[in-house]
Amino acid sequence: MKRFGVVVTSAQVNLRDTGVKLESWQHSTARDKIDGAKIQSGTITYDKLGSNEVYIRVLACQIEKKTGLDATSTGVKVASPRFKFSSKHVKQMILRSSIEAIPSDAVVRVGVYNVISGAYVFYRDYSGSAGEFEDVYTGTMPSDGDILEVRAEVTTPASAGTFDLGYASLMIDYGVS
Repeated sequence: MKRFGVVVTSAQVNLRDTGVKLESWQHSTARDKIDGAKIQSGTITYDKLGSNEVYIRVLACQIEKKTGLDATSTGVKVASPRFKFSSKHVKQMILRSSIEAIPSDAVVRVGVYNVISGAYVFYRDYSGSAGEFEDVYTGTMPSDGDILEVRAEVTTPASAGTFDLGYASLMIDYGVS
C-alpha cells in the first residue's frame, strides 16, 4: 500500500510520499480531509495573505522612440496616452527613460504627470547630455481615479537644435499585503 501525507497550500492540495502507512479504514478519512481542504473561490481575502504574496507589475503607459523634437522652446513635446490611476495596493512606480541626443544647453524633463493636480508625481531631468535611467518612486501616490500620463517637456530651451527621445515607460507594481 502506498503511503501518503497531505500538504495544503494556499491554492492547491498535493499528495506526497511521507512514509506513513494508511490502513484501509483510514483512506476514507484521508479522502474527506483532502476534499475538505479544497479552496473555494472568494474564501481567501487579501488580508489573510502574507506580505506581497501576490505581486504584479503592470506597464501602464509608454512613449516609443521620437526623433527630431524641437528643443528651442519650452513646453511639452510628446506625451503618452492618459490613463486613470488605481491606487489600491500600489507599492511603487518605475519610470524607465532614455534620451539619445540633446543639445548641450537644453534641459528635458521626462516624468509622470498628474493631469488632475497639474503637477509631476516624479521625473528625471536630462541636462545637456544623453542617457538612460530607471527611477523608482515610493513616495505619496496619486489619488485613486487621478489621470496620469508620461511626458517629455523642454524646461530650459536650447539656442538651436532638436532632441531624440529613445523611450519612456511607466510600470506600476501592485502587491497584496
